[in-house]
Amino acid sequence: MANKKIWMGILVMVLVFSMMVVGCNDGNGSSDPHKITITGLNGKSGNGAILLYSYFSENAEGVVAGWQGSISGNSITASLQGIGGSAWSGSGQYHIIIQIGNEMFAYTNGQTLEQLGIVTEDDFYSKMPKYNITGSETTITFNLFLDVTGI
Repeated sequence: MANKKIWMGILVMVLVFSMMVVGCNDGNGSSDPHKITITGLNGKSGNGAILLYSYFSENAEGVVAGWQGSISGNSITASLQGIGGSAWSGSGQYHIIIQIGNEMFAYTNGQTLEQLGIVTEDDFYSKMPKYNITGSETTITFNLFLDVTGI
């Protein structure tokens, strides 16, 4: 799982860059993207990237939406965009990853990897909890994320 840090970092950079540079329609025709706000980022500063993804195995869907924003007042708000840069307003259950500097945080609903039964990289993808995205604005507290930088 040591290569996961490198893989996820590269993935975040490539996807955020592609979302900013290339514009295309994500198929839903919406111009009102979902917004995700992560609160409780005490001691964190600068920029952060938020990725929403559906990833069950190496052959699954992968990243669905994401964006990058600035941390302000101990929170970060990102207007989600689909791959290609169009507004994303889909709904369903998705994994959420945050990158702040060199640190990667995964939504775990406040549980540890041990509590989730994650032992291998495949376990990481298959057992990570998903967050239910149903509206145009979602606020999640940072204590529901786990630092997975060294995994």
